[in-house]
Amino acid sequence: MAPKRVSKFEDKYSTEFSGIKRSKKGDEYAFCTLCQDDISLKFYQTTLEYVDEWFQTERLPSRLEWVTLNTKKVDQMDVIHVAKQIMPDVDETIFDEVSTLNTILEQILDEEFEKLSTEEKWKKIFKSDLPSLYQLVSKILSVPVSNAFVERIFSLVSAQWTDTRNSLKEETVKSLVQVKVNFDLSCQEMHRFLLSNMKLLDQITDSEKYDF
Repeated sequence: MAPKRVSKFEDKYSTEFSGIKRSKKGDEYAFCTLCQDDISLKFYQTTLEYVDEWFQTERLPSRLEWVTLNTKKVDQMDVIHVAKQIMPDVDETIFDEVSTLNTILEQILDEEFEKLSTEEKWKKIFKSDLPSLYQLVSKILSVPVSNAFVERIFSLVSAQWTDTRNSLKEETVKSLVQVKVNFDLSCQEMHRFLLSNMKLLDQITDSEKYDF
């Protein structure tokens, strides 16, 4: 039985979707309109089978809609379902935490609730002590929605690890990138910040390794 993505590809291929058309060589080939050449259909099948094997969508967490907090009521079973997928060792206290969550949501005025973003709502909620829920939501919201952030990190690393600075250790490059990403300061502001932090200045001028 063909993997799901292969079936989807074949469905699209049969309707001649953009970029791929039927080849005059027969059903074992596809004509690529971009490279203007016939390509073995087996190549696509092998690629898609590989994707199905290593990137199985069935393993991805489901029923995550509640995290967006679009409503003032969160279903306990939805939270438990996700918790079992991401945090299988979570204890039963999460039931009580969801009840507390719903109480907090109910106390937010409708007008304010509509204006707040998802992140702002969770920030408001986590002023209360909800450790299991905090850990669960943190893991979910930390997943990037695209590879743009990763690409940005590669770009920042390349800017630091140049041909003339190719002897930098990985730890040094990591530290430089962390400063670049986490400090939204101008050169003048960073200069003032460093001058105001005597402990950090002592660490910078010391020959010993930093302990923080």
